[in-house]
Amino acid sequence: MRKEDFAPLKEYLSNFGYLPSSDSFNNTVDQQTLSAIKKFQESFNLPVTADILKLISLPRCAVPDMNFHYGFSQDVSWPKARHRWFRKTNLTYGFLPESEVEPNAIKVFKSAFTRWADATGFLNLTETTYDDADIKVGFYTFSDVLVGDLYGFSLITQNPQSNVKTAEIKLNDILFWALPSEKGDLSAKDGVLDLESAAMHQIGHLLGFDHSFMHDSIMYPYILPSQERKVELSDSDKNNIKKQYANR
Repeated sequence: MRKEDFAPLKEYLSNFGYLPSSDSFNNTVDQQTLSAIKKFQESFNLPVTADILKLISLPRCAVPDMNFHYGFSQDVSWPKARHRWFRKTNLTYGFLPESEVEPNAIKVFKSAFTRWADATGFLNLTETTYDDADIKVGFYTFSDVLVGDLYGFSLITQNPQSNVKTAEIKLNDILFWALPSEKGDLSAKDGVLDLESAAMHQIGHLLGFDHSFMHDSIMYPYILPSQERKVELSDSDKNNIKKQYANR
């Protein structure tokens, strides 16, 4: 790794919870950075000799992996396991009209919501208008301040007057989003990603699941070349559902 790579690497590791935040990062190779790199390697089960730049060059979810809090700074928070923002079993979702979500894309999201509802065994997820929805879905142009090749994220917002919480799923509209019938055209390196896989992942965050470091999990943060379409819940995902909702 070149010395000039360390400043952007530090910012990247900070964004996803491996380093404390800072107003600026330099190229100094300090012990704190080396410890963060080691933590990253251990989390993703990478060999010590592995070039982590290969993994971090892949598209990923913008939600941090660790060391982040569920708290409403400016009335917005990342979703976090064990901090459920909803207290009901009937949740609604809606699509941002201005983002011109195509009917075929809406069908894909409906399928993903249904799959999660069936997996929990007791949640009901139904469509309504965007303004009335508990979960609001849209495609957006991401800000340049976001570091990394990010395909989307989810967050929780709180109305400061009523304390009513709603959730949002935001996907990167610069990317080409493939439908299930187009899975043969998937190529993350060319910016073609599977829409249903991204939908499953972001819905998972909003239903209470953090990132998983297991390759087969829906909640794995990166899109691996060998697993560009991933829509079925793994055994570890199903076990997490049981644990998360054991005392519902």
